[in-house]
Amino acid sequence: MPLLKLDDHELEVPKGTKILDAALKVGIEIPHYCYHPALSIAGSCRMCLVEVEGMPKLQTACSTPVRELPPEKKIDGRYDMVVHTTTGKVTAARKLVLEFLLLNHPLDCPVCDQAGECLLQDYSFKYGEAHSRFVEDKRVQPGEELGSGVVINLNRCILCTRCVRFNREITGTGELFVENRGYHNKIAVFDGKPLDNPLAGNVADICPVGALLLKDYIHSTRVWHLSHTPSVCTECSAGCSITVDAANDRIYRIVSRENEQANGHFICDTGRYAFHTYAEGVLTEPLMRAKRGWKALSWDLAYRTVADQIDRHGGKGAVRALASPTFPNESSFLLGQLMQRLSDKRNVALIPVKREADQTFPAGFKISGDKGGNRRGAEDMIGKLAAGFKSFFKDEEGVLLVMDADGRAEVTADLKGLFESSSFKVVLASNESNITAMADLVLPVAGPFEREGTVTNDQGLVQWLQLALERKGQARPAWLVLAELDRLLTGEASLYTCAGDVTWKINRAISAYSQATRFKLGLKGQLLTGTG
Repeated sequence: MPLLKLDDHELEVPKGTKILDAALKVGIEIPHYCYHPALSIAGSCRMCLVEVEGMPKLQTACSTPVRELPPEKKIDGRYDMVVHTTTGKVTAARKLVLEFLLLNHPLDCPVCDQAGECLLQDYSFKYGEAHSRFVEDKRVQPGEELGSGVVINLNRCILCTRCVRFNREITGTGELFVENRGYHNKIAVFDGKPLDNPLAGNVADICPVGALLLKDYIHSTRVWHLSHTPSVCTECSAGCSITVDAANDRIYRIVSRENEQANGHFICDTGRYAFHTYAEGVLTEPLMRAKRGWKALSWDLAYRTVADQIDRHGGKGAVRALASPTFPNESSFLLGQLMQRLSDKRNVALIPVKREADQTFPAGFKISGDKGGNRRGAEDMIGKLAAGFKSFFKDEEGVLLVMDADGRAEVTADLKGLFESSSFKVVLASNESNITAMADLVLPVAGPFEREGTVTNDQGLVQWLQLALERKGQARPAWLVLAELDRLLTGEASLYTCAGDVTWKINRAISAYSQATRFKLGLKGQLLTGTG
């Protein structure tokens, strides 16, 4: 492999590797705007100019490949390429480029939503001039709505064309293009057709300045007030890596988190805006159905009610359960253990969740049609799943223990019949849903952004679901509720004090998950043993 000298660093890289990629790999900052690792090279912003020995002019690091020289032509007898990123010539070029990009840029940083995470601010501070020679009136253009909740502030746009390339290369829909020429260039929708695709919100994520904005987030808070929690989207079984941005126990936005094993660099708009769904109808205390509506219970009384109902309807063997394909693995694992203690029959099935056709885009990004975000994990945890639940009770009555599917359960005729034939229905849920409406006892558990534990996507990638919000009211983690029910019904002391304890047990009980430890999962996850 060619030997590259990059400032004071020496590194071997594959032939053809771009200089910018090599620099990012070793932590050398080369400023750039138009470059994005998932998009084609444009080389239009000129910010990544570097000096390459042997070349008469400065080169764009994003498009210049590392060459391999024959032994007799190597520089200093060793190097195939020597690159300088901080020389006087490079610094002067960066200042000129920034001066050009800022000619018409408004001085509205105090009110710009990109402030605090803006590359134009950062590079201006590090590499720019304090004063501009431009004394003419700045060009002022009105903002426009592009579609799908995305608006553009044309005065801030530096025409890096990331958004244009995204819609051509990633989604294949091509709604955006560069309209007009020269001084009148601007990003616009093609042929007047609005931006309309399931990944549209990503154009705001990849915009390096404050030009493309989401109406859902604009002027809502400042980025430095937010906590940034790495987590996982469970809206479908693709299991995209995300960052949940929250403050004051409220989610303000969800953005994509890079993970080549899962979603690459992007997320769909369903996952991006899902947090709004869970802000309504939140359950905060155990509820028992009464003659007139619902009656609040303490947790102790709720647990005792479950035990009393099981005894009343035939003891331990009269319990059947529906597992959730959206809850973390730890909850499903403890449900499976509980049901094995109570009965040796196949008495657990998955609650039905709608399946649609997968959506796959030209660059390979996939939106799974399976809306059971952790279906594979639930199947792995419980092991013996009933093929269906038509004959769960046959002619017997009994207690039905249900983990809701975060409002995504399909109330089919079979499911409705199962509820009607059950004498007492206990539902673990975070929000009111069509399932809680059929329950006799509702136990409030942590919602999708209040959970900790592992989830497994459809490719066998196990990731850690991290707590982003505090639980509301008296809600408890589902794994804790199941551990407490296990202790009460079987008389054995619980061994679990946190979700990580259950993960540790899973590592030892299920061989495929032996390497999916909390430590090894990190931020990118771990493929199941034997996968890939």
